[in-house]
Amino acid sequence: MAVLKFKKTEVKKLIDHTLQNPKMSPSLIHLAESQFWKPHAKASDFGFVKASDVDVSKIEPYLSLVKDSGIYLMSGSSKTLPGTTTMNYVVYAEGYGEDADYDDIVAAAGGDDFGETIELSAFQKAMEMDGEYLTIILRSNDMLIGGALDEE
Repeated sequence: MAVLKFKKTEVKKLIDHTLQNPKMSPSLIHLAESQFWKPHAKASDFGFVKASDVDVSKIEPYLSLVKDSGIYLMSGSSKTLPGTTTMNYVVYAEGYGEDADYDDIVAAAGGDDFGETIELSAFQKAMEMDGEYLTIILRSNDMLIGGALDEE
């Protein structure tokens, strides 16, 4: 289990941008699940369609939890929110930024890189909780989003 802490003031920037720019980019989930596809879209042998075959009007606004050379949140909006040191504005989990030890990142989130799509509604209640941080608890087969672990 890993507890990821994100500064709420920074997460709010992502949420605000996503709400102001609600046309979403299709994620792997949207490419693989037929409920998001345009009529007559045909999946490849691997079960995915092209991004152009996704009806983006069916995608709810979301943030992505990403693990690669760090662990961070970013907007799913098709309109890029530029970062200062990255192409897209991202909010790194405390202790898991670009300069984090990769072994620590792997210990927290596993060895495979991923991008997990999380609808904004999951963040909105947590943002209303007291404290400076939004927390995401990663467990072996699920995650919890909240704000109550700020002071631990």
